[in-house]
Amino acid sequence: MRKSLRWMFTMLFVLVIGQLYGQEQEKEKPANVYSEGATAVRSRISTVQFSRNFTKLFNEKFPDRIVPHERCIVFYFVIDADGTASHIEVIRSDFNEEYNVHFLQFIDKVTMNAWVPASFKGQKVQKDYTLKVRVGE
Repeated sequence: MRKSLRWMFTMLFVLVIGQLYGQEQEKEKPANVYSEGATAVRSRISTVQFSRNFTKLFNEKFPDRIVPHERCIVFYFVIDADGTASHIEVIRSDFNEEYNVHFLQFIDKVTMNAWVPASFKGQKVQKDYTLKVRVGE
């Protein structure tokens, strides 16, 4: 009886230690790595600077239309292997459709030459990207 209890406790100890060790191994991986040898699309410009530049273009185009509070626009892009943005769409906007047509032109101007393309195993690849821009104060 004692031998079987000792054996059970030993096995339980091994399982618990193995589980704890496995959890520690998972914590060591960076959260943004989605595949070995892959890097995500990134921008050379911060999202805060994108928003400032976008707001500046908005104010130049619509000087008589003040945005009383901060509003958001979410864009979808495909960042090509050469770092250019294509297939740009407004996927969410706090503005009406009239503005959204202009926003496509604004975002193209604001993000020109701003992208570092994604890569996989050393090769640059095409990848989709979503960007939230704030307009206003």
